[in-house]
Amino acid sequence: MTEVNPNALNIKRAAAHKIFEKEDGQTHSSFEKGRIFDQLPVDIVDVIKSRLIQVVGNKGKSHQLEISSFDEGSFFKACSILSDRSPSEFIDSTLEITSLLASSQRRKAIKASYLWVIDAEDKDTAKKVWIIIKAELHEALTIDADACKVLKEVFLSPTQKMYKVGILYEREHILTDKFFPNNTYGCLLFDSSWSGRVAKLANYFCKDFLGFSYENIAKYQISALYDHINDFINKSDLSSDERVQALENVVSYFQISDEINPDDIGDIISQDQSIINDFKDSVYTFPGAIKADVDMIKNKINKYRLPFENNVIINGPLNSFGRTVKVVDTVDKLKSFVDEILTSIEGGLPPNFTVVRIDSKPIFKDEQSK
Repeated sequence: MTEVNPNALNIKRAAAHKIFEKEDGQTHSSFEKGRIFDQLPVDIVDVIKSRLIQVVGNKGKSHQLEISSFDEGSFFKACSILSDRSPSEFIDSTLEITSLLASSQRRKAIKASYLWVIDAEDKDTAKKVWIIIKAELHEALTIDADACKVLKEVFLSPTQKMYKVGILYEREHILTDKFFPNNTYGCLLFDSSWSGRVAKLANYFCKDFLGFSYENIAKYQISALYDHINDFINKSDLSSDERVQALENVVSYFQISDEINPDDIGDIISQDQSIINDFKDSVYTFPGAIKADVDMIKNKINKYRLPFENNVIINGPLNSFGRTVKVVDTVDKLKSFVDEILTSIEGGLPPNFTVVRIDSKPIFKDEQSK
């Protein structure tokens, strides 16, 4: 659980700078100095605090990570001294932080935004807290819009997924099982557009800009491994029935084990030695053993998703999918299926039996775990 209490925050000062979309000929986005707030309007403080309460409490999209980049020129280095800077130095530091994000945005698809840099402290513990809010512009707003208006529009809209939040904070107590800076500082990332796959966390914001990482945290390793297994199974030469069975075997292994060994999973997926070898070759970047923390995948390991090329999707419980849903995609399967139907309909169709014709093929290479 995070040590950040939004209700106890005293927001001392803030800056909101503009970051533009990357243009042709540019290697990354550009930025421009925006507004400096020695004191934020009360309504903006209320908006920030109310949204931070949701951010901190959102287990699905908030991530307690580790600080991996803390050298000179890093976000951590610039942010951790922010509270001690003079007014002019504060402006320079927030521009340095903004420049770091702009240089991390190397794709034209990343929208223009306001970057809020907030210097705060916990009134109860006197510990320092620094908050970064990237408020992306939607169709109704332009980069010339007032920074406070943009923040309110983006934060208060229940349908928009247009913001990211990074929080760096001083820990109330130094941790004895971690090294600096993670023993002294904690960090949190919130990404409103996150789809649920670890690989889809915005690396330009999380890693390149903030310098936060998840590679050494067991639940993220397990989640990334499970997504990798899903993708491997769906791209393999296994039949549709074998794919479901393979995934059921993997889920069972995850649920009964205290420790997951990636190299062992090939034998769980298939008895085909070539598939086993291919899987072992594909997981060389994962640790040799991972604590079986299934917290992040507990909602998706019991589901199976079968998409078709015509955008029809069949979803169902994994533990019954293989037994109750059959994909008839070969001539031999069709003949066997017809024989089964003819045998069973002598007295009429069974009450729990339905035939659905889908004029399309399954997309086995789709990401089943979305």
